Amino acid sequence: MIRRRSLFALLAFGILIGATFWLPAALMSPLLPSAVACKTLSGTVWRGRCSDLQIRGSRSGDLSWQVGFALEKPTAPRLRMRWTKDHSVATATLYLAWFEASSLDLHSLSVDLQTLRNALPADVSLGPLAGLAGRLEASNLQIELDRGRLSGLKGEAMLSRAVWLQTGSAIGPFEGRFEGRNGTLRDRGGPLALYATVVLDVPGSFKAKVRAETRVSGVLPGFLSGTPVEAEVEGRF
Repeated sequence: MIRRRSLFALLAFGILIGATFWLPAALMSPLLPSAVACKTLSGTVWRGRCSDLQIRGSRSGDLSWQVGFALEKPTAPRLRMRWTKDHSVATATLYLAWFEASSLDLHSLSVDLQTLRNALPADVSLGPLAGLAGRLEASNLQIELDRGRLSGLKGEAMLSRAVWLQTGSAIGPFEGRFEGRNGTLRDRGGPLALYATVVLDVPGSFKAKVRAETRVSGVLPGFLSGTPVEAEVEGRF
């Protein structure tokens, strides 16, 4: 009798969870944080779409999602997402862990930096990318998150068609390679020779040692061609 009651309870719980996921996505609107809004919510809680996403007044494009569970971590739900805005697109899977850091697998990324700036709220800084134009591309980039802040990276990313906004000078392209809390940034040829080592100090904070040298005069203000400049940089994002 006890076993039968347990089975009925488990079945009822499964039906409740399933019914919750199959509810219309539009019912989520009152549950969104006050800083987040969707002009149109379509689909279901399990598989839906947010059209014209707005974060603190930004116009952040469209976001679609699908909830699932990984066999290796049945207690940790995963959220598959696809974000688009203008000609920029990103696909990723977010793994939500209850008692450990969450992680984001960025399957593909092809984003124009100006589009990214327009999509983010005005008070969010892109750090060193704030003064650049270009296209950021990556695939199979693994991102570790600790309470929503970046705590580790693994993979490669490329910034192509890079332009220094202050002068309008082309300075790229550049590539970044990351392994956990350490990474390197370097140029792939072009007017600016760059090499930097980056360390994630604590979640959301980094330290970098940078060495830059212009190959063409006038690329960066105050830089003499062939004269290397070295600096240590700290920042948050």
